[in-house]
Amino acid sequence: MADEVLRKIGEARKLYYRLILMVGPAGSGKTSALHEVSARASAPLVNVNLQLSRRMLDLTERQRALQLPRLLGDIVGEARGELVLLDGIEFLFDCPPEAGSIASASGIVPEQDGRCRQERKRQD
Repeated sequence: MADEVLRKIGEARKLYYRLILMVGPAGSGKTSALHEVSARASAPLVNVNLQLSRRMLDLTERQRALQLPRLLGDIVGEARGELVLLDGIEFLFDCPPEAGSIASASGIVPEQDGRCRQERKRQD
């Protein structure tokens, strides 16, 4: 898997937008692959869940939703490097809204089956 990620990184370097998402179920080897890519490419690997949790610990739910984009930008900026690997990004999309995630900040709410849906804004 790490070889595939490194190949995709090489392809993405030629593009204007250079975001690559590695998606898979828990236990599929994403984190292990990122550790290998980090070592081989000498790129920082950031555990977003851990870093955001530390920084948002003392914030209220509202403050979390408002500060999250800035905090994420700070974390990525502090990592320094042309290539920054992010692990644990599920925190950004968590439901329910009380999690203070980007999902809740954008109006995404949980369904009874655990999936999220976009809440429609009321027009008065």
